Amino acid sequence: MLAIFVLSFQFIPSGIVLAESTVQEQSIQENDRIELPNDTVTLNVGDIFSPENYATAFRGDQEIPYGDGEFTAIFNDVDTSKAGTYTITYRLENVMAGTFIDKTMTVIVQDNDRIELPNDTVTLNVGDIFSPENYATAFRGDQEIPYGDGEFTAIFNDVDTSKAGTYTITYRLENVMAGTFIDKTMTVIVQDSILGADVTIHYQDTEGNTIAPDVVKSGNIGDPYSFEQLTIDGYTFKEVNGNPNGTFTDTAQTVTYVYTKNTINQPLEPTKPSESYTKPVVKAKTINSASTTATLPQTGETNSPLLTDVGAMILLASGAYILTFKRKKSN
Repeated sequence: MLAIFVLSFQFIPSGIVLAESTVQEQSIQENDRIELPNDTVTLNVGDIFSPENYATAFRGDQEIPYGDGEFTAIFNDVDTSKAGTYTITYRLENVMAGTFIDKTMTVIVQDNDRIELPNDTVTLNVGDIFSPENYATAFRGDQEIPYGDGEFTAIFNDVDTSKAGTYTITYRLENVMAGTFIDKTMTVIVQDSILGADVTIHYQDTEGNTIAPDVVKSGNIGDPYSFEQLTIDGYTFKEVNGNPNGTFTDTAQTVTYVYTKNTINQPLEPTKPSESYTKPVVKAKTINSASTTATLPQTGETNSPLLTDVGAMILLASGAYILTFKRKKSN
Protein backbone atom coordinates (compact mmCIF):
# COMPACT_ATOMS: atom_id res chain seq x y z
CA MET A 1 0.00 0.00 0.00
CA LEU A 2 1.31 3.43 -0.90
CA ALA A 3 1.42 5.93 1.94
CA ILE A 4 1.24 9.63 1.06
CA PHE A 5 2.80 12.11 3.43
CA VAL A 6 2.24 15.88 3.35
CA LEU A 7 5.18 17.87 4.60
CA SER A 8 4.89 21.53 5.51
CA PHE A 9 7.83 23.89 5.78
CA GLN A 10 7.98 27.13 7.67
CA PHE A 11 10.60 29.81 7.04
CA ILE A 12 12.16 31.03 10.25
CA PRO A 13 14.05 34.32 9.95
CA SER A 14 17.56 34.53 11.30
CA GLY A 15 17.75 35.39 14.94
CA ILE A 16 14.33 33.97 15.80
CA VAL A 17 14.41 31.44 18.69
CA LEU A 18 11.94 28.55 18.47
CA ALA A 19 9.89 27.59 21.48
CA GLU A 20 10.96 24.37 23.28
CA SER A 21 7.63 22.72 22.49
CA THR A 22 8.21 23.17 18.76
CA VAL A 23 11.63 21.45 18.95
CA GLN A 24 10.16 18.57 20.94
CA GLU A 25 7.39 18.14 18.38
CA GLN A 26 9.87 17.83 15.53
CA SER A 27 11.93 15.27 17.52
CA ILE A 28 8.85 13.19 18.25
CA GLN A 29 7.90 13.07 14.58
CA GLU A 30 11.37 11.89 13.61
CA ASN A 31 11.41 9.07 16.22
CA ASP A 32 8.03 7.50 15.42
CA ARG A 33 8.54 3.98 14.02
CA ILE A 34 6.84 0.61 13.53
CA GLU A 35 8.97 -2.52 13.85
CA LEU A 36 8.03 -5.82 12.18
CA PRO A 37 10.04 -8.93 13.12
CA ASN A 38 9.33 -10.21 9.60
CA ASP A 39 7.89 -8.63 6.48
CA THR A 40 6.21 -11.97 5.66
CA VAL A 41 4.54 -14.40 8.08
CA THR A 42 3.44 -17.95 7.22
CA LEU A 43 0.51 -19.60 9.01
CA ASN A 44 -1.48 -22.79 8.59
CA VAL A 45 -5.17 -23.06 7.92
CA GLY A 46 -6.95 -22.91 11.27
CA ASP A 47 -4.24 -20.93 13.06
CA ILE A 48 -5.21 -17.85 15.06
CA PHE A 49 -3.86 -14.53 13.78
CA SER A 50 -3.63 -11.68 16.29
CA PRO A 51 -2.32 -8.44 14.69
CA GLU A 52 -0.85 -7.09 17.95
CA ASN A 53 1.55 -10.05 18.10
CA TYR A 54 3.32 -9.20 14.87
CA ALA A 55 4.18 -5.47 15.12
CA THR A 56 5.49 -3.02 17.72
CA ALA A 57 5.32 0.80 17.62
CA PHE A 58 7.68 3.27 19.30
CA ARG A 59 7.86 6.99 19.87
CA GLY A 60 11.45 7.51 20.79
CA ASP A 61 12.14 4.95 23.50
CA GLN A 62 8.48 4.74 24.51
CA GLU A 63 6.42 1.79 23.22
CA ILE A 64 2.98 2.71 21.95
CA PRO A 65 0.33 0.10 22.87
CA TYR A 66 -1.56 -1.49 20.00
CA GLY A 67 -5.19 -0.33 19.70
CA ASP A 68 -4.89 2.81 21.86
CA GLY A 69 -6.07 5.08 19.03
CA GLU A 70 -2.61 5.97 17.75
CA PHE A 71 -1.32 2.53 16.80
CA THR A 72 -3.66 0.15 15.00
CA ALA A 73 -4.28 -1.79 11.77
CA ILE A 74 -5.99 0.26 9.11
CA PHE A 75 -6.26 -2.70 6.71
CA ASN A 76 -6.46 -6.42 7.50
CA ASP A 77 -7.91 -9.05 5.15
CA VAL A 78 -6.21 -12.05 6.77
CA ASP A 79 -8.49 -15.12 6.78
CA THR A 80 -6.91 -18.21 8.32
CA SER A 81 -9.92 -20.40 7.54
CA LYS A 82 -8.66 -20.87 4.00
CA ALA A 83 -5.35 -20.92 2.20
CA GLY A 84 -4.23 -17.71 0.53
CA THR A 85 -1.96 -14.66 0.59
CA TYR A 86 -3.15 -11.70 2.62
CA THR A 87 -1.89 -8.31 3.85
CA ILE A 88 -2.21 -6.21 6.96
CA THR A 89 -1.22 -2.53 7.19
CA TYR A 90 -0.29 -1.00 10.53
CA ARG A 91 -0.46 2.77 11.22
CA LEU A 92 1.18 4.84 13.94
CA GLU A 93 -0.40 8.28 14.08
CA ASN A 94 1.02 11.36 15.78
CA VAL A 95 -2.10 13.29 16.68
CA MET A 96 -0.22 16.30 18.01
CA ALA A 97 1.87 16.66 14.89
CA GLY A 98 -0.89 15.60 12.52
CA THR A 99 1.36 12.97 10.90
CA PHE A 100 1.42 9.18 10.61
CA ILE A 101 3.53 6.29 9.34
CA ASP A 102 2.31 3.02 7.81
CA LYS A 103 3.92 -0.40 7.48
CA THR A 104 2.52 -3.40 5.60
CA MET A 105 3.12 -7.10 6.29
CA THR A 106 2.28 -10.10 4.07
CA VAL A 107 0.53 -13.10 5.65
CA ILE A 108 0.60 -16.44 3.83
CA VAL A 109 -1.94 -19.01 5.02
CA GLN A 110 -1.01 -22.46 3.76
CA ASP A 111 -3.08 -25.61 3.78
CA ASN A 112 -0.74 -28.09 5.46
CA ASP A 113 -3.42 -30.63 6.28
CA ARG A 114 -2.56 -33.84 4.46
CA ILE A 115 -3.19 -37.57 4.46
CA GLU A 116 -0.31 -39.82 3.47
CA LEU A 117 -0.86 -43.32 2.07
CA PRO A 118 2.20 -45.59 1.68
CA ASN A 119 0.39 -47.19 -1.26
CA ASP A 120 -2.72 -46.25 -3.22
CA THR A 121 -3.50 -49.97 -3.58
CA VAL A 122 -3.05 -52.69 -0.96
CA THR A 123 -3.26 -56.45 -1.63
CA LEU A 124 -4.41 -58.85 1.09
CA ASN A 125 -5.28 -62.53 1.26
CA VAL A 126 -8.59 -63.99 2.32
CA GLY A 127 -8.57 -64.26 6.10
CA ASP A 128 -6.08 -61.44 6.67
CA ILE A 129 -6.88 -58.74 9.23
CA PHE A 130 -7.39 -55.22 7.85
CA SER A 131 -6.89 -52.34 10.30
CA PRO A 132 -7.53 -48.92 8.67
CA GLU A 133 -5.20 -47.03 11.03
CA ASN A 134 -2.23 -49.07 9.78
CA TYR A 135 -2.51 -47.84 6.20
CA ALA A 136 -2.80 -44.03 6.46
CA THR A 137 -1.24 -41.16 8.41
CA ALA A 138 -2.58 -37.61 8.78
CA PHE A 139 -0.63 -34.43 9.45
CA ARG A 140 -1.38 -30.79 10.24
CA GLY A 141 1.86 -29.06 9.48
CA ASP A 142 4.50 -31.10 11.29
CA GLN A 143 2.01 -32.45 13.84
CA GLU A 144 0.64 -35.97 13.37
CA ILE A 145 -3.12 -36.28 13.90
CA PRO A 146 -4.08 -39.55 15.66
CA TYR A 147 -6.52 -41.80 13.83
CA GLY A 148 -10.01 -41.88 15.34
CA ASP A 149 -9.70 -38.70 17.43
CA GLY A 150 -12.68 -37.07 15.72
CA GLU A 151 -10.69 -35.19 13.08
CA PHE A 152 -9.05 -38.10 11.28
CA THR A 153 -11.11 -41.17 10.52
CA ALA A 154 -12.51 -43.36 7.72
CA ILE A 155 -15.81 -42.08 6.37
CA PHE A 156 -16.25 -45.09 4.06
CA ASN A 157 -14.92 -48.63 4.41
CA ASP A 158 -16.41 -51.69 2.67
CA VAL A 159 -13.34 -53.92 3.01
CA ASP A 160 -14.31 -57.56 3.69
CA THR A 161 -11.35 -59.92 4.01
CA SER A 162 -13.57 -62.98 4.40
CA LYS A 163 -13.99 -63.18 0.63
CA ALA A 164 -12.03 -62.24 -2.44
CA GLY A 165 -12.84 -58.93 -4.09
CA THR A 166 -11.84 -55.31 -4.69
CA TYR A 167 -12.81 -52.79 -2.03
CA THR A 168 -12.21 -49.14 -1.12
CA ILE A 169 -11.69 -47.12 2.01
CA THR A 170 -11.89 -43.31 2.19
CA TYR A 171 -10.04 -41.41 4.89
CA ARG A 172 -10.98 -37.87 5.99
CA LEU A 173 -8.99 -35.24 7.88
CA GLU A 174 -11.24 -32.45 9.09
CA ASN A 175 -10.22 -28.99 10.30
CA VAL A 176 -13.04 -28.16 12.67
CA MET A 177 -11.92 -24.58 13.35
CA ALA A 178 -11.54 -23.75 9.68
CA GLY A 179 -14.57 -25.75 8.62
CA THR A 180 -12.57 -27.57 5.95
CA PHE A 181 -11.61 -31.19 5.25
CA ILE A 182 -9.59 -33.34 2.86
CA ASP A 183 -10.32 -36.90 1.72
CA LYS A 184 -8.11 -39.65 0.35
CA THR A 185 -9.23 -43.04 -1.00
CA MET A 186 -7.29 -46.31 -1.07
CA THR A 187 -8.09 -49.51 -2.99
CA VAL A 188 -7.91 -52.84 -1.15
CA ILE A 189 -7.68 -56.05 -3.18
CA VAL A 190 -8.52 -59.25 -1.30
CA GLN A 191 -7.35 -62.37 -3.13
CA ASP A 192 -7.65 -66.08 -2.49
CA SER A 193 -4.67 -67.41 -0.62
CA ILE A 194 -1.98 -68.79 -2.94
CA LEU A 195 1.09 -70.39 -1.44
CA GLY A 196 4.17 -68.50 -2.50
CA ALA A 197 7.71 -69.70 -3.06
CA ASP A 198 10.03 -70.06 -0.07
CA VAL A 199 12.44 -67.42 1.15
CA THR A 200 15.80 -68.85 2.26
CA ILE A 201 18.19 -67.08 4.60
CA HIS A 202 21.92 -67.88 4.58
CA TYR A 203 24.49 -66.89 7.21
CA GLN A 204 27.98 -66.92 5.72
CA ASP A 205 31.45 -65.51 6.24
CA THR A 206 33.25 -63.43 3.62
CA GLU A 207 34.58 -66.63 2.05
CA GLY A 208 31.08 -68.04 1.51
CA ASN A 209 31.32 -70.60 4.32
CA THR A 210 28.18 -71.35 6.32
CA ILE A 211 28.53 -70.17 9.92
CA ALA A 212 24.94 -70.74 11.09
CA PRO A 213 22.07 -72.98 9.94
CA ASP A 214 19.95 -71.74 7.02
CA VAL A 215 16.43 -70.51 7.75
CA VAL A 216 13.55 -71.18 5.34
CA LYS A 217 10.22 -69.34 5.58
CA SER A 218 7.00 -70.02 3.71
CA GLY A 219 3.89 -67.92 3.18
CA ASN A 220 1.11 -66.94 0.84
CA ILE A 221 1.74 -64.64 -2.09
CA GLY A 222 1.48 -61.08 -0.87
CA ASP A 223 2.14 -61.90 2.77
CA PRO A 224 5.00 -59.95 4.33
CA TYR A 225 8.16 -61.55 5.66
CA SER A 226 10.89 -60.09 7.84
CA PHE A 227 14.30 -61.32 8.96
CA GLU A 228 16.90 -59.95 11.36
CA GLN A 229 20.63 -60.48 11.53
CA LEU A 230 21.92 -62.95 14.08
CA THR A 231 24.61 -62.37 16.66
CA ILE A 232 27.22 -65.06 15.98
CA ASP A 233 30.12 -65.64 18.36
CA GLY A 234 33.48 -64.90 16.78
CA TYR A 235 31.99 -62.92 13.88
CA THR A 236 30.95 -59.33 13.16
CA PHE A 237 28.04 -58.50 10.84
CA LYS A 238 29.19 -56.88 7.58
CA GLU A 239 26.30 -56.66 5.11
CA VAL A 240 23.11 -58.26 3.85
CA ASN A 241 22.49 -59.27 0.25
CA GLY A 242 18.86 -59.47 -0.80
CA ASN A 243 15.72 -58.01 0.75
CA PRO A 244 15.29 -58.95 4.44
CA ASN A 245 11.86 -57.26 4.55
CA GLY A 246 9.57 -58.05 1.65
CA THR A 247 6.59 -60.10 0.54
CA PHE A 248 6.24 -63.66 -0.66
CA THR A 249 5.94 -64.07 -4.42
CA ASP A 250 5.69 -66.96 -6.85
CA THR A 251 9.49 -66.89 -7.23
CA ALA A 252 11.95 -68.28 -4.69
CA GLN A 253 13.99 -65.60 -2.92
CA THR A 254 17.32 -65.68 -1.12
CA VAL A 255 18.71 -63.38 1.55
CA THR A 256 22.34 -63.73 2.64
CA TYR A 257 23.81 -62.21 5.79
CA VAL A 258 27.58 -61.83 5.50
CA TYR A 259 29.88 -61.73 8.53
CA THR A 260 33.58 -60.99 9.04
CA LYS A 261 35.57 -63.35 11.23
CA ASN A 262 37.03 -61.65 14.29
CA THR A 263 40.80 -61.57 14.66
CA ILE A 264 42.07 -63.29 17.82
CA ASN A 265 45.35 -62.06 19.28
CA GLN A 266 47.64 -65.02 20.14
CA PRO A 267 49.15 -64.85 23.65
CA LEU A 268 52.93 -64.48 23.86
CA GLU A 269 54.88 -67.64 24.84
CA PRO A 270 56.50 -67.34 28.28
CA THR A 271 60.30 -67.10 28.37
CA LYS A 272 61.91 -70.39 29.46
CA PRO A 273 64.41 -70.15 32.34
CA SER A 274 68.09 -71.01 31.67
CA GLU A 275 68.86 -74.73 32.07
CA SER A 276 72.42 -74.16 33.34
CA TYR A 277 72.79 -75.12 36.99
CA THR A 278 75.63 -74.29 39.34
CA LYS A 279 76.11 -76.77 42.17
CA PRO A 280 76.39 -74.95 45.48
CA VAL A 281 79.75 -75.23 47.23
CA VAL A 282 79.56 -76.40 50.84
CA LYS A 283 82.55 -75.50 52.97
CA ALA A 284 83.59 -78.32 55.35
CA LYS A 285 84.24 -77.32 58.93
CA THR A 286 87.51 -78.71 60.32
CA ILE A 287 87.32 -79.99 63.89
CA ASN A 288 90.58 -80.07 65.84
CA SER A 289 90.46 -83.42 67.66
CA ALA A 290 93.57 -82.63 69.66
CA SER A 291 91.89 -79.70 71.31
CA THR A 292 88.67 -81.58 72.06
CA THR A 293 88.55 -82.78 75.65
CA ALA A 294 85.71 -84.78 77.18
CA THR A 295 84.45 -83.14 80.29
CA LEU A 296 82.37 -85.00 82.82
CA PRO A 297 79.20 -83.24 83.85
CA GLN A 298 79.32 -81.34 87.06
CA THR A 299 77.02 -82.04 89.96
CA GLY A 300 73.56 -80.75 89.23
CA GLU A 301 74.13 -80.66 85.44
CA THR A 302 71.90 -82.56 83.09
CA ASN A 303 73.49 -85.34 81.05
CA SER A 304 73.52 -84.77 77.38
CA PRO A 305 71.62 -87.23 75.12
CA LEU A 306 74.95 -88.47 73.74
CA LEU A 307 76.16 -89.59 77.16
CA THR A 308 72.83 -91.27 77.88
CA ASP A 309 73.08 -93.30 74.68
CA VAL A 310 76.66 -94.37 75.50
CA GLY A 311 75.62 -95.54 78.97
CA ALA A 312 72.79 -97.59 77.57
CA MET A 313 75.14 -99.31 75.15
CA ILE A 314 77.55 -100.19 77.99
CA LEU A 315 74.72 -101.74 80.02
CA LEU A 316 73.58 -103.82 77.07
CA ALA A 317 77.13 -105.06 76.42
CA SER A 318 77.56 -105.98 80.08
CA GLY A 319 74.32 -107.94 80.10
CA ALA A 320 75.30 -109.86 77.00
CA TYR A 321 78.67 -110.72 78.49
CA ILE A 322 77.14 -112.06 81.72
CA LEU A 323 74.70 -114.28 79.81
CA THR A 324 77.46 -115.71 77.68
CA PHE A 325 79.67 -116.38 80.72
CA LYS A 326 76.89 -118.25 82.55
CA ARG A 327 76.20 -120.49 79.55
CA LYS A 328 79.86 -121.48 79.31
CA LYS A 329 80.03 -122.22 83.04
CA SER A 330 77.00 -124.45 82.97
CA ASN A 331 78.53 -126.48 80.19
